[in-house]
Amino acid sequence: MKPRSNFLVLITLLSLLLLLLGAGSVLAQGEDRVEFTNISDGDTISQLTVLMGTITFPDLLKYEIFLKSGNNLVWVGNSHGRVIEGNLVRLDPRVFTSGTYQLVVRKVNSNSNYTDEPGPTITIENPNGLPLPYYPEIEPSFLYPSELVAVVRVRNCSGEDFNFDFISVSGTGNSGDTKLPGKPEGEFVCVFEDMAWRPDHYRGTGQGGGQSESAPIELIVDEWHVYEIIYFGGRTLNVGEVGPDQGQGAVMGGQPVAASTPKPIPTPTPKAAEPQAQVAPPTPMPGQGKTETVLPTTGNETDLNLLTIAIAFGAVLLLGGAGFIAIRKRQYN
Repeated sequence: MKPRSNFLVLITLLSLLLLLLGAGSVLAQGEDRVEFTNISDGDTISQLTVLMGTITFPDLLKYEIFLKSGNNLVWVGNSHGRVIEGNLVRLDPRVFTSGTYQLVVRKVNSNSNYTDEPGPTITIENPNGLPLPYYPEIEPSFLYPSELVAVVRVRNCSGEDFNFDFISVSGTGNSGDTKLPGKPEGEFVCVFEDMAWRPDHYRGTGQGGGQSESAPIELIVDEWHVYEIIYFGGRTLNVGEVGPDQGQGAVMGGQPVAASTPKPIPTPTPKAAEPQAQVAPPTPMPGQGKTETVLPTTGNETDLNLLTIAIAFGAVLLLGGAGFIAIRKRQYN
């Protein structure tokens, strides 16, 4: 009798553990939290600053950070990964007009719906007086992997316009085109655009505005991976996977991961992959494709997650009670 009782105790404990882990996973994916940790209302930024904090919400495709003045929103940077107590964007005051702004976080879901969440009000002091035309020394956006899509950064490091188009081979992924202006003379950072591609096999072409021929592009992508397509002029293209930025938001010893060093200007030699950033567990790929709607979300998904957690805890109590009764029964027998 005793071995069977021990077996029932073991099964009950394993069931409790599995259900608790499942509930914790639901809670992590359903958490909706936006918080800046190294800046608050009334602060002044007069030098390059890595804004740190937490941005996570259900069905996260990407977040964008803006500076708001009146009804105008000025883009600061964006990323496609969840960040917990980590690096959000790099803010360089030299590219903005001096004044008072409110930070705004745009939370974009996989169907392109979004909501804007206001943050602290800060003062920008441009040490140069007049704003520079572009980011001269840094890329403001961190390259973080996404649990839903592949993140593709397209860079134009030439002085001419760059036309780029792409399409999925199977037809189930993304397709589109973009045009990036040439990098102004004397600037170090290439003009770039971050894209979110559903996992698939892609083909495309890239062509400089002053070129008579295009260069072919072929790439197989998957979620949790980061890729770059870099144009250097002529028919020179670098295409391939790269390591994501560090500082995704893992907490080590109660402290956030240190800010990563801004990336230098790319060169035609492919860059060695950096260590993988630490990220949250993946979630299944959404069934529906991306649309162009921009209607506000309702937040019902969070309520659903809370209901799932309640059901899980109820099941835990039920299993625990059943195991206890079974053990007691066998002891009496």
